[in-house]
Amino acid sequence: MAPESERLSCRGTLPPEPASFSSLTALVLDPLKGCTASGCHAADTQQHGVRLDQPELIYEEFAQHPDDVYALLASGQMPEDGVRWSEDDLRLFRSWYCEGAFPP
Repeated sequence: MAPESERLSCRGTLPPEPASFSSLTALVLDPLKGCTASGCHAADTQQHGVRLDQPELIYEEFAQHPDDVYALLASGQMPEDGVRWSEDDLRLFRSWYCEGAFPP
């Protein structure tokens, strides 16, 4: 089991409004912090069959595998060549998941 700091929990979350899916998507697509930093999950470079280059694909992966994605982000294994997500970035992910801030 991953260390507690790398497990998805609902402690210290933001209110639903700031935890919008569009905020999370912007972070995932950020050229420094997101998957576009290494291009590892684009249409032509789908590592492990995962694409994270379009909002609907980000949603699908994050909604279906939130624990796994969070562990990879919190441990610094993802993004592979980008800037490691900060505690604020991880809080946004937890908040989106825990507060039910899913897209309409």
